[in-house]
Amino acid sequence: MTSRQDNVIFMDSIEQSMMHYLRDWKNNMKMHFITVGEKEALAVARARPYKNVPEDHWEILCDHFASQDFEGNPETGKLMSPIDYFEERHFKNNSWRNEYTQQKHMVAWREEALTQAQAQAHEIADLVDPTLSVESVVGPVAIDEYAIMTQSLGTRSRWQKEVSSLPRLKNVGGPKAASISNVAAVQCEHAETITNLKQ
Repeated sequence: MTSRQDNVIFMDSIEQSMMHYLRDWKNNMKMHFITVGEKEALAVARARPYKNVPEDHWEILCDHFASQDFEGNPETGKLMSPIDYFEERHFKNNSWRNEYTQQKHMVAWREEALTQAQAQAHEIADLVDPTLSVESVVGPVAIDEYAIMTQSLGTRSRWQKEVSSLPRLKNVGGPKAASISNVAAVQCEHAETITNLKQ
């Protein structure tokens, strides 16, 4: 019986490693596309395929990477906000996938922030000229979705999509992301659990 458990654990480990390898390979191809030429120089990017990728496959990938569909919502074709992306990935069949995502969801916070921003905009517009519309006085109401993400999910790495690298946290006095020692401690704990399960 332990042999069967060992095989299951071993196969799960292999599958997880291969999924990481595949994800990294896909990301490396996208980064190569961005580094070589991206959308502005699509011909240059097509001329320099990623290692061990045939030219005809690379041309298809370049077209895919340069398309609006790749970066946008597949249903509408528009770029998705980070919060909409989170909701699409974790809210399925009219329910959250698990309790963690339900507790950490950002959609309600965004709606609350938008409601507050609209109320403030109405107050300002009423003070200036009650006959004018809010947009003509204040402009379109905007909220900081990255602040909402940080508030909901906690601090993450310094890299954020479309923002690039953020300033070092020690320079701005912000909370740090999980330290490497904490990650190492969790990995040791998982290794101990696996050895206990094997016995």
